Amino acid sequence: MNISKELYANPPFTVVHCAEVVFIAMANLKLLQDRILPVQERLMALVKAVDKRTGEPLTDPRYTYRMSRKQWEEWYEEYRHELKEMGYTQERYKNGIDPLLEAEGLLMDAHRALVLALTEYGGLTWDQLSGDPDLMDEYIELQLKWLAEHVDKKRERDKEKKQREREA
Repeated sequence: MNISKELYANPPFTVVHCAEVVFIAMANLKLLQDRILPVQERLMALVKAVDKRTGEPLTDPRYTYRMSRKQWEEWYEEYRHELKEMGYTQERYKNGIDPLLEAEGLLMDAHRALVLALTEYGGLTWDQLSGDPDLMDEYIELQLKWLAEHVDKKRERDKEKKQREREA
């Protein structure tokens, strides 16, 4: 990406805003993972999850699709019950989707918006990046490192503006 010194020093509002949304989506996903992944893992042990093909024990919730249909249904029923107990009701999430899946989707949407905003200024396109997950991760990480200080400045300006509005 060939970024001019002016653009590097003063990225457009849209680019900074998109980076801010990525940071928020990352934080949201991390909070949900910290709360929900231990529950999923505990339930994997509770149902004694095993790979239906190999018979090997499963402990990672990312591999629930490897369980038998019956075992998965048992796990999923327990999981939905736990989510409800934690306050994650179907009404709070689009079409009753899993909160982690929704957060991962929102982060992907935020990544896409950032890439699209940068494309206008000579960045790589979504199509160029989407075929190579490692390149995508590296590109997003580099852009966020560059934009982090600009997001901090924007948030500080927003905070000052809100303070002035309260005082007026």
